[in-house]
Amino acid sequence: MAIEFNTEFYVQSKFNQLEATGQLSEFGLTDVASLAQFFEDNGVDAREHYLAVGMSEGIDPSAEFDTSAYLEAKLAQLQGEEFGGEYADFTVQDVIEAFQANGLTALEHFNQIGEAEGLVATPVANESSGLTEALSTYQTAVADERAFLEEATELDAVTGVDENSSNEDINDAIDTAVDTAAGQVDAELNNFKSYNFTNASAAVRAEIITEYRAKLEKDVADTKATVEETSGLLGKANTMVSAADAYEAAAAAVVEAQTDLTAEAAKFTALNSNVNATSSNGSDFLPATDGVTPSATDYSTYAVTATGVGTVIEVDGAKLVVTSAGEELEGIDALLANAQAEYQALRTEANAQTRLETAVQSVLAAENPDAVTGDAASVTITAGTVGDVYSVKVGANAAVTYTQASGDDAAAIAAALASSLGDNATANGAAITIKGVTTVDVTGSTTPGNAVVADVSFNAHDYYVELNQASTLDADGNFDAKVLDASNAGTLKAADSEAYFAAQTDLNDFNQAVQDFQAIAQVQSDSADLAAATATALEAVEAFDVELNVTGTGTEANDLFVYAEEAITISGFGLQGEDQLYIGEGFSEQRLADDVTDTRLGDSATLEVFFQQEGNNAAIYVENEAFAGNAANAADLTKITLTGVSIDDLQFENGFVSVIEAA
Repeated sequence: MAIEFNTEFYVQSKFNQLEATGQLSEFGLTDVASLAQFFEDNGVDAREHYLAVGMSEGIDPSAEFDTSAYLEAKLAQLQGEEFGGEYADFTVQDVIEAFQANGLTALEHFNQIGEAEGLVATPVANESSGLTEALSTYQTAVADERAFLEEATELDAVTGVDENSSNEDINDAIDTAVDTAAGQVDAELNNFKSYNFTNASAAVRAEIITEYRAKLEKDVADTKATVEETSGLLGKANTMVSAADAYEAAAAAVVEAQTDLTAEAAKFTALNSNVNATSSNGSDFLPATDGVTPSATDYSTYAVTATGVGTVIEVDGAKLVVTSAGEELEGIDALLANAQAEYQALRTEANAQTRLETAVQSVLAAENPDAVTGDAASVTITAGTVGDVYSVKVGANAAVTYTQASGDDAAAIAAALASSLGDNATANGAAITIKGVTTVDVTGSTTPGNAVVADVSFNAHDYYVELNQASTLDADGNFDAKVLDASNAGTLKAADSEAYFAAQTDLNDFNQAVQDFQAIAQVQSDSADLAAATATALEAVEAFDVELNVTGTGTEANDLFVYAEEAITISGFGLQGEDQLYIGEGFSEQRLADDVTDTRLGDSATLEVFFQQEGNNAAIYVENEAFAGNAANAADLTKITLTGVSIDDLQFENGFVSVIEAA
């Protein structure tokens, strides 16, 4: 490939020479720009200067061409055996004068004659070719942009694309994610002042965020102040939040423990012939969906059984033990560990449920002191499925005139409440199951002698700062707390606490929406910056008047392909033009007969390029890590395929792969 005369490099080289000899002041020079101006003012053409003076001074016309080295190489050739001593007395100056007599600079001689004679252009020591430097920058920019976009496909917000998608498709998916996130912010704004966040400019968006956040923060402060007007209410409300958090976490732990135990029971069954282990009777201890007490409340009856051998794990004191029937069975220790985890999770959930019921009752009593007599109010929460309004038990003060065992008053109230709800509810003894997701405020027709809890339902998520922690669990649901009192019949709610926590939820939801938007918007901005860097690097390469080819198909031009850490296939390489493939400097070349992807090859301390013939194609494997070929790890190698090319026709020099020219 011909090396072009680089005027800027030549002027820099000349400036370096004058600086080294202390001649800058002689010509009134201060920097390279002043020398370029000197040439222009005095009508000096850089190429003509090189021909007349520069060769003798050893000035270099390109980072890829060391003038002195080439002149020495040409002299050595002339004084070799080929010429039989004809030029034995020649000097470098004689070579220069011979070039000048033919109107050729050293660089022009190399391009026109020397390269064909087998002479080699030596890069200037400690200098990097301008093109090579530009290619390296472009190569890095392309790789960085691609790596960023592939990583972006793993974001939850970026959907419909994967690591194999094109840059354009991934950027489109990012744009869609930004629009979606902006729409969510608009939804949280709740038509505040009719603002349109999605279509606003960046500056206006910032103003909207600041203004609406201030409004929500004031709502929180105002509702908190109202709560604080009732002595001790804020502490009770916060305790309820913590209790709701603990209850949801406990319910989640039960689900996880039961899943793990079921899986371990299957393994246990597979290990033992004629034995079929059940997970456990743990479901008996879960709160019933119809409000009825769980079928089992005595945890000493917890057990794991297996068909053919009976009970293999049972309760002994406060822990589980393996029975004599299970001692000799394989996998029993692992089964015991998983059963112990479920057993503990069930007990923790029960305790958490009791604490939550007490916390809700405390808040209701604090906000409605005149409606609740003594300790008559009680709360019972039972588990349901996602989307159901939870079932609740009707309870009365057992210490006065009512015992839950008889259930007369409680059952009467439950029946009255269920009747008033019509098709929306059913009564089952002292329990009411409310259908659907709409809570209807009702007052039963039966008046008991003491305060009772007629309905309990509150949205634990609304009271909980961190949302969506357990959105898919069976323990998730909707609740509104209501207390019915004989002397003050009606529906009671913790209105002040609900308003405070609702304000907190609104603020948290808005902040989360803004955070999500800003995160994906930053991804969009970073992607644009990387694309701009790639475009700038591409312009720098194209400034060298090369035919950069990104299509993967050779043309009539001297195509230049660039490897950027992605597998590529190139057809027609070197078929019509003097094509080149830039891989990069710093690689050592290896020619192989073995498959690099399954054989330990090369030097584990050196970055290498492996050339291998695969049928009619040349396969070039580029190491991403120095140990890649040695470790036989295909994941650390990137493959480049040149279709219809023999590796015997390829050369690798100065980071470029090209076809060897015929002699």
